[in-house]
Amino acid sequence: MATSDSSDLVTVRVERPGGITVLAIGGVVDLLTGPTVQEALGDLVDEGLTTLVVDLSEVEFMASVGLSILMSTRERLDNAGVLAVVANNPSTRRPIELTGLDQVLPLHATLDEALKSVRDSGITADRSAT
Repeated sequence: MATSDSSDLVTVRVERPGGITVLAIGGVVDLLTGPTVQEALGDLVDEGLTTLVVDLSEVEFMASVGLSILMSTRERLDNAGVLAVVANNPSTRRPIELTGLDQVLPLHATLDEALKSVRDSGITADRSAT
């Protein structure tokens, strides 16, 4: 049986439109790829950012480990920051809604909507964007 490297299954890309940090994730988020996603999010939080948008638009499958990673990221930001999630397809939005995480993770259908929400929060001074 052939094994896959997690880099073949998931992509992570950091963008900073207007000083707001966006982590765009694509592919599969599961037990194999979860550490890659966790590391990328952890590195961003460690930079001291105050706002973060996680864009799941290109995610084809998200296992429960992805939900756990999102919640741990939210907890690490605590009350000092804003986390918004773009979940616009059934493979990402449905598990978030079924587990009730949409009650604590602001979900948005588009990146533009998420960016506007973060801007409207009034917390946009990411130290990592300077």
